[in-house]
Amino acid sequence: FFNGTSNEPITIYSNEGFGSLILSNNDFKFKNVIFKNLSYPKNKDMILYAGVNIINSNVDIIDSQIISSKSEDGINLISSTSNIQNLKVQDIQSDAIDIDFGTLNFSNIFCKDISNDCLDISGAKVAGKNIEGVNINDKGLSFGENATGEISNLNFRNSKLGIAVKDGSNLKLSS
Repeated sequence: FFNGTSNEPITIYSNEGFGSLILSNNDFKFKNVIFKNLSYPKNKDMILYAGVNIINSNVDIIDSQIISSKSEDGINLISSTSNIQNLKVQDIQSDAIDIDFGTLNFSNIFCKDISNDCLDISGAKVAGKNIEGVNINDKGLSFGENATGEISNLNFRNSKLGIAVKDGSNLKLSS
């Protein structure tokens, strides 16, 4: 459990743009945590692409930030049960948040200056509200590979494409 406060957040960072987290098969809670300047793991035995990689776990991310990621994804949640509340993601080299399978419940995601997608969903079950993106070079929301879900209150500005639902996926949107 990473339990910072709004006045004293926990910062996980790299000065050189190297380093990443790989967490698996456990329960994790991040509250008031800043992930900054991380990169993907350089491990030949694992194919992982994010600065923060969480696999087959229960995850809570609350009041946190991901800044200046030098990897393909700022964060990748794989086959996990995930809850995100109040996450800001900024200055990401590719996808900000990548969800591969599992479940995601979220409220209040904000993405800014993302080189690819703000939220990339593959094969997951999703329920969420309030997602905003500014300066997204590809999709605000990419929803694919038989993903299902309901999301309300989406607002993407200066994005190449707002929302893409593809690959047999089913998404209900509302305001």
